[in-house]
Amino acid sequence: MIFKLLGDEININSTANDVYTSVLVRVVNRGNSNTVLIQKYSNGVQIASTTVLGNSEIVVEKGGTDTLIGANMVATPVAYRY
Repeated sequence: MIFKLLGDEININSTANDVYTSVLVRVVNRGNSNTVLIQKYSNGVQIASTTVLGNSEIVVEKGGTDTLIGANMVATPVAYRY
């Protein structure tokens, strides 16, 4: 899979962030342990959560104003490149 980067990587481990209002986000767990990634509406209500394995990455589709938070994680807004 090839991604087009749409912004700088940001830390999402201590504060929920909308990641530049991106709808497609690459999330990397920099820690060795499995960690829960939480997606919330802009009002703070939790939408969903998933476990991200240690030292791995996932790509998340979300609403533009939805936020993400997860310990030891960073996020980058991306788009698919075909």
